[in-house]
Amino acid sequence: MIDKLEHAREVVRRYPLTDALRRLSKEEDGLTYYDGVSTNYLRSKVTSDVLAQSLHYMIKLKLTSISDESDVPLGVSKYKGLPHLPPSLTWPSKHYFLAQFNLAELHSFDLHGAFPDSGMFYFFFNPGGEVTVTHYDGPLDRLQLVPYPDSAHKFNGSKYYLDGFRRRSSLIRFRPRGAFYIGSGYGLSSAKKLIPRELREQVATILGGRVASWDSDCRIFGRPLYWQGEDERLDDDDDPQEPRHLLLQDEFGEGHIHIWIDAVDARRRDYSECWMDYSGT
Repeated sequence: MIDKLEHAREVVRRYPLTDALRRLSKEEDGLTYYDGVSTNYLRSKVTSDVLAQSLHYMIKLKLTSISDESDVPLGVSKYKGLPHLPPSLTWPSKHYFLAQFNLAELHSFDLHGAFPDSGMFYFFFNPGGEVTVTHYDGPLDRLQLVPYPDSAHKFNGSKYYLDGFRRRSSLIRFRPRGAFYIGSGYGLSSAKKLIPRELREQVATILGGRVASWDSDCRIFGRPLYWQGEDERLDDDDDPQEPRHLLLQDEFGEGHIHIWIDAVDARRRDYSECWMDYSGT
């Protein structure tokens, strides 16, 4: 399914580049673009290749608040609150519950093939820097609504975080988007408004979601929001990073957490080596 993104990028490369886009790097000092590995500074004009490399696919998580956990069908995709766990899975020690994905709901949107095709996918994390990512592929009728353990008051930062994680329970709907990552931060409109509508519509048709003008805190894939320039590539001779997938980004504290997996491990469906990093403003 990743061919859809490459197809969209090829459409971008072949589309006539407007003069306004070519001038963009001269009009905005310090312009950057994200190529999927790191954020690069544009030392010359925007080219068709740069524009194509800056195009990425993300899945926005649309959240709808839950008023009563007991009314929620077991096995839905949900964010925070209480997880639906099978008896075979135990709550990871001192980890907050972040999200669960019903993979049947997610599968058609997973253009990178980073997730399994079926079952449930769980994210737990410790603000100290640990993350537990678990895949369950058994029957959903074995799932149970599981409360936080009695020891939750001893979790890292429980005074500040526990109540919010327990109470901010939401249903998840997956919303695919295309994004031209030229520039930094949330704003994606500088490049988008200069891209002809016809081209944006072609890209949206291929990717299955419109081209975004604004980034999203809570999402799958796309450019990680690094507020201190941790992913900036200042030297053309720097070794590129190994391919990886951003399985989940979420707002936390005064920044964002990012949960990653190596592309090789994702193909193997081995999520034991997932890791998390954090960037604050």
